[in-house]
Amino acid sequence: MNYNAMNAQLRHTMRHGVAMGLVYTYSKSLDQVSSGDLADSSANLTNPANNATEWGPSDYDARHRVTATALIEIPAQRGEAAEKTK
Repeated sequence: MNYNAMNAQLRHTMRHGVAMGLVYTYSKSLDQVSSGDLADSSANLTNPANNATEWGPSDYDARHRVTATALIEIPAQRGEAAEKTK
């Protein structure tokens, strides 16, 4: 199995009640047979005499992934903040 990845992250801190984030992940996973059961993985080979023919992207390979987040501060209603401090 071979796995390589790169992760990049951007953050914008809280300003005017809003904070944002963006994460990009590039990953590449290569293997011969994507099987959770290693004991049975050789049974899935199409040519057991030449394992190199099976080398390629894993079944669970996810090349590009983007995640965006936002946090919005909800202002307290009039008088609510004062009641919490009492």
